[in-house]
Amino acid sequence: MLEPLLKIDDIMRLFHVSRVTVYRWIALARKGESRFPLPIFGYRQKLCWNRDDVENFCKAQPASTGRVGF
Repeated sequence: MLEPLLKIDDIMRLFHVSRVTVYRWIALARKGESRFPLPIFGYRQKLCWNRDDVENFCKAQPASTGRVGF
């Protein structure tokens, strides 16, 4: 069974952020400065995330900080 995937547009809508912000989160996560889930694969605009990883990330975030992944 295939895992449901989220594309970058889904991430943008879910978090109400721009594409640039998502790329910034990815860069911070790659440097170990953020817990934002990394895409499981992608090329340019075709980045995809495992839906479960994103949901688990959301559940782990404090509700009042207003910041993602920190």
